[in-house]
Amino acid sequence: MKIIGIAMALGLLSGSAALGQDSSCLEIKGPSTIDAPTGAEKDTQIKIVDIGSSATVKGLEFTLVGGKWSLDAQSFAKILALKDDPGRKAMTTGWFKDGSLQTSRPFFLPGEDRGVVCHPEVASVNPPSASPGAIADILTHLNLEDCRPLMDNLVASKMQKLGSNHFVVILFKPTGDLCIQSKPTATSGDLIYTAVVDNGAGSQAPSIEFTKCDAPSLSPNNPEGETLASKVQKGEQRSILSPIEFPVRQCFGSSAQVTVKNKFVDTAGPHEVSKATTVTMFDKFRFSLQVGLLASAQHSHTFGLRKDGNDMKIFDKGPTGTGPEYVATVILYGLPHYFGFGNPPKGNGDGEKEALASYFGRDPFHENSFADHLGLVLGAGLNSPGDRVVAGLSYEIGYGINLIGVYEYAKLKELVGVSEGNVFTGTAEQIPTRDSWKGRWIGGVSIDMRYFTRLIKRSTS
Repeated sequence: MKIIGIAMALGLLSGSAALGQDSSCLEIKGPSTIDAPTGAEKDTQIKIVDIGSSATVKGLEFTLVGGKWSLDAQSFAKILALKDDPGRKAMTTGWFKDGSLQTSRPFFLPGEDRGVVCHPEVASVNPPSASPGAIADILTHLNLEDCRPLMDNLVASKMQKLGSNHFVVILFKPTGDLCIQSKPTATSGDLIYTAVVDNGAGSQAPSIEFTKCDAPSLSPNNPEGETLASKVQKGEQRSILSPIEFPVRQCFGSSAQVTVKNKFVDTAGPHEVSKATTVTMFDKFRFSLQVGLLASAQHSHTFGLRKDGNDMKIFDKGPTGTGPEYVATVILYGLPHYFGFGNPPKGNGDGEKEALASYFGRDPFHENSFADHLGLVLGAGLNSPGDRVVAGLSYEIGYGINLIGVYEYAKLKELVGVSEGNVFTGTAEQIPTRDSWKGRWIGGVSIDMRYFTRLIKRSTS
């Protein structure tokens, strides 16, 4: 039998003892009103659950009113159909309050053999095996398979609450060891939910401490972000099958650190643990430094003199026509997000959805929607920044490579009082010119500065 199954059986015994109940089956004869077990009158929900996984069977869950379970004909028919289910022997009733399992009782249906379906092996377990030390032994030996159904329930509830997957759930053993994490790697700014599988049997309530949790930085590329003060969060004692959940945190940067502290007694004696776990995160960025190549017809011209017979005439030395102009650019990621497009919806004031609704930048590896790829581009001439500025939009077509459409302002020289081809009796330096700003829309491509640097090094080596 899997550890979770054993734990549920022990929870049944310890729960029954606490409520003054024996482990006899609950008889479900037909549509009727069934009273809650003694001591469970304040429970609010009943489910048909699988002992092995603690999962609800075929969505069979019902609301209790005043400790009474009103079972109508349609619901009874669904439960009666479980008689032919291959997993029938592993099914029991779970009585819940505020989402936490309070007690569990097997049940039998018309036509069933009570001795077969009522789990006599559970009823015959020696009560001392359900001691706090034995329960602590079970909890400390949880494995990935045991924790997976618990994680599935936690993830489903958070997904339903937030309406997005911008979170990570981390489930710890009472020893402080990681049992399972919903994602291998979180993302900077994700909500971090933590829980410990521990009902407090033979122990103090465990606590969670975020010993490293960076706050968002106004300088997103600055690794020396401000760090939030450590905050100890204590959980409440729950049922053995209900993880103790702790207040949610939101951390930024490339990692966070979570420390689990716990004191418990198992059959080997007392233990005091303090174990740290590093949560790796993909960092987020608001901008990228790049080099843009524009197909521009706005070039800085120079003028000179050339001999035409006995005269010296003014001519344009160029460059002329459409050719490349290089600009240093800043690509601001996710422009639509700054106007609320593509952001998760805000919540009802509990703070969790609101925390995700703000835009803190982009994880370039995993956030690749249209809103993430569309950016704002600002730039200046690579050689003479004061003579050329650009502003417009960018669209990422590959990591670090963007198509850009910008309005280009360029400072160009133009002749004053003379024209190209005029006879001029002075020197070339005396040709009258002035600076004039001109603008036009043009397109081009922009690449990450690191690509450009490597290209230049290779071409000049």
